[in-house]
Amino acid sequence: MAEDRATLAGSAAPCLACVAVRAPGLVLVRRRRPDWSALPHAAADHLAPTGTILDACPRARRAGVVPGLTLAAARARLPELRIEAISMEDLHRFSAEVFRILVRAAPFVEPLLHAEGDAGRPSFDALADAGTFFLDASGLGTLYGDAEGLRHRIETILAETGLAATVVVGFHRLRIYALARHGGRGRVFYDPTDEARCADRLPLAILPLDPKIRGRLERLGLRTVGDLARLPAAELRTRFGRGASRFHERLHRDGMVPIAPRPVREPARAAADVEPPDDHAERLTFVCRGLIDAVCRATGRQLRAVAAVRIRLTLDVPAEGAVFGIRRRTVRLRIALSRPTLDASILADLLRLRLAALALPGRVERVEIVAEPAPAEAGQLALLDQPARDPEAARAALARLEAAFGPGTVTFARLRAEAL
Repeated sequence: MAEDRATLAGSAAPCLACVAVRAPGLVLVRRRRPDWSALPHAAADHLAPTGTILDACPRARRAGVVPGLTLAAARARLPELRIEAISMEDLHRFSAEVFRILVRAAPFVEPLLHAEGDAGRPSFDALADAGTFFLDASGLGTLYGDAEGLRHRIETILAETGLAATVVVGFHRLRIYALARHGGRGRVFYDPTDEARCADRLPLAILPLDPKIRGRLERLGLRTVGDLARLPAAELRTRFGRGASRFHERLHRDGMVPIAPRPVREPARAAADVEPPDDHAERLTFVCRGLIDAVCRATGRQLRAVAAVRIRLTLDVPAEGAVFGIRRRTVRLRIALSRPTLDASILADLLRLRLAALALPGRVERVEIVAEPAPAEAGQLALLDQPARDPEAARAALARLEAAFGPGTVTFARLRAEAL
């Protein structure tokens, strides 16, 4: 490495990285329809004739299918085109997946697709934001040596999962965002002036400007990011409004804005030993009920709900020739819900039904439960405020016992002072 290049630990080193995953919409389509890889295909916001093409593969683009066309127009240009709809939920899941990959390279990662559970159909900006992330690159010199090492690590861990991305490491948030969105091979900038020079040559379409504002700017001959940056701020705000002036301000000041990393939230989990080992469905459900309640409350504290639970049962199975005549075996179950919940009784009842239908080859000695989280609704979070015990329900249960077995069945002890 050249001596004039600063390492990530140095004060003048590039301190910010932007990762832009290429074609996230097509990635989702190919995962769902792997047999379409050799066919012309596209992603759309919905499958009605008036739906909008969000992205298209190179073969479809060569036939004239470009983002923004309606499905009817796209099929008129390419009748054999395969189209799959993607939703905001798909984009949020994809963003969360890439986020979990990137935190393996850097601890502070900010996804651009912030809000969870957005209603409506995906837009072009949402599709791009689902694959765009900022990483804090400062202080990582001990791990990677220099910024090139960080860039190579990010590209490697994404490639291991079949994702291609453009990674740009530099100084200025908006400029490296534009360079990463432009695509192509990633790059590291050790000089802010070089970074600005390269970003200024990019077309205005790279920035998430309102299309009407961009059209007005282009009619005035302003076609690049540099053209926008060179305009006087006051005149730009007066003529084009806040929509254009805020990008002008970001081009001049965005280097001082820190990233807003999303906290890494591990899924809630709970485990317990079964003493003595048991294979009775009702008794196992009783053990699991406390674990389910614990993971529901832990998930609720993260302001999320439980979409599914994964159960791992460790069994003692009789086996000839094994030590003490017993061999351990693991049984894994997954219970998914049609709608995320924080009601532990629903999950416990579903688990009881699954265990009753399951023929276990041995007795369970340990249970581990892991929650799969999802965005929670406000009404679901209110379940956390309910008391853990219901005195009225307890009194009603005792009354039923006394009615079933006669007077004097239900008693209680009263302490009094006596000499032993």
